[in-house]
Amino acid sequence: MKRFRFLLSGQALSTLGDILYILALVTTLYRQSGSAAVAALFPLLRVIGMTAGSLAAPLVLGRFRLGSLLAVCLLIQAGGLAALAAYLDAAGAGARTEWLTGTVFVLSVLEGVAGPVRSSLLPRLVEKDRLLKANGTMGAVVEACSLAGWAFGAVVVSGLGAGPSLWTSAGLLLLAGGFAVATGNPVASGADEAESGDAGASKSFLAGWRTLLRIPALRLVVWMDAWEGLFASAFAGALLLVFAQERLHAGEVWWGWMNGAFCAGLILANAFFGRLSARRPSGGMSGLLLGGGAGMALAVWVFSFSRHPGFALGIMLLIGVAESAKGLASRTLLQLASPAREMPSVFAAQSAVISGLYGISLLLTGWLADRYGIRLIYVCAAAGYFIAFLGAFRYRKTVREVTLKDVEMQA
Repeated sequence: MKRFRFLLSGQALSTLGDILYILALVTTLYRQSGSAAVAALFPLLRVIGMTAGSLAAPLVLGRFRLGSLLAVCLLIQAGGLAALAAYLDAAGAGARTEWLTGTVFVLSVLEGVAGPVRSSLLPRLVEKDRLLKANGTMGAVVEACSLAGWAFGAVVVSGLGAGPSLWTSAGLLLLAGGFAVATGNPVASGADEAESGDAGASKSFLAGWRTLLRIPALRLVVWMDAWEGLFASAFAGALLLVFAQERLHAGEVWWGWMNGAFCAGLILANAFFGRLSARRPSGGMSGLLLGGGAGMALAVWVFSFSRHPGFALGIMLLIGVAESAKGLASRTLLQLASPAREMPSVFAAQSAVISGLYGISLLLTGWLADRYGIRLIYVCAAAGYFIAFLGAFRYRKTVREVTLKDVEMQA
């Protein structure tokens, strides 16, 4: 478990560093350009970069062992942020926008590679019967760091300025890289499989995609990701703010509270379901997937008709709980159902699907909101979650077979 704690610590530091640099660069882009449109390029560039990184990940996964690759990505990110901080200190108000946006893209490409690596490392650090608990712990820590980062990051950037904030972010990512080095290069269960795993995971650029389509449990995960991803940006900051103002007739304070309630639901549910799994290892995964999927569809549908800020706040908490249950189960299912040798490529393919759909979602939901009103977005999102749930219900026996096979192997 020592290596797991190293991975967990590195993920926490990386999350804080990412949020701090996002806030610093968005603030700088807006101040340098004076254009909200330029500042709005940040999330689009980030999505494009992460999608490109996930698509390209299979080309490098076979050249490095997973722990080493994660360390390389984090250390390059730290170096890039340090160079950017030095550039801002030197250029001041004359900093060029294209340098800033170019850095965002490069860092996002690296994050697109690092994400699948982290997800593939976790099953190599804990026993299979502890995977659900480990994923819950990881999710709770990441969401807690996200909540703290967004809550206090703006204060840090406002107080220190963009340059010092980027230096701080670089330091956090440097420490995260150190923890990645300490995590090392654990092997998968079965020495022969592990030895060929890192070297063979990306023999084909399409290896992960073929595996996703070949294994029924993985096809289910992609089905759910696809329908949920089409409206994933419904709970992004800008659209939720519009909903709070137009439907709830509330201000930015309630918008912030709703974001906080959603994060609180994620944190509490990740911690609770992770601990609960210790009593029933992997056995309740089908229930989590079905309950989370149905809960998301129902909660988002009710949310779309909300008129009272306090009621909407409570529903956002429930949405966070349902999202946590579904996400925890689908992540663990993907880890259990993927062959060890192909897992990094599988996660890379899944990450590309999620990132690409999020980019489409940003455009789709914005167009729908302008043309048909903000409420329709959440009605459509509820429909998407319901269709995803129908897939989980249809293949519930497949999920149980994967978990029962895992339990039998442990026995």
